[in-house]
Amino acid sequence: DWYYNLCKYNTDSDYGYVDNKVTLDSEDDAATVSWGNTWRMPTEYEIVELIDKCVWVWTTLNGTAGFRVIGNNGNSIFLPAAGDMVHVFNGEFGYGEGISGLGSYGRYWSRSLNKGDSWDAEILDFNSNGRINKSSCNRYVGLSVRPVCP
Repeated sequence: DWYYNLCKYNTDSDYGYVDNKVTLDSEDDAATVSWGNTWRMPTEYEIVELIDKCVWVWTTLNGTAGFRVIGNNGNSIFLPAAGDMVHVFNGEFGYGEGISGLGSYGRYWSRSLNKGDSWDAEILDFNSNGRINKSSCNRYVGLSVRPVCP
């Protein structure tokens, strides 16, 4: 079916043209496009490093819940629990969009394709109960972006 075809970042011929790209090109990286060429979304390996080598403290900053992530050098970043943008059923009006999980979880894109499923990309996934892991998500879902400047 045409609606299952991927036009880019595909490793599976069942989904159309195979280009075997597993890392976003700069023109498709939201961080690069929005912030300039020195910025990009993190790789899946950088997500794993953030999880494994940092201290995660659930907190509230300026009224926003999320994790303060503290590195070995004492520097930190704040990752808001921004939830995600999902399709929701709006009764007689059909489907629309809405934010789910605001204040209770966060999901952040990487620039790495899930090598086992071209429909998914790797993400940082955390919640207020202490779950912090690398996961994957369908590429059409609206998730947060946290740019890095390597």
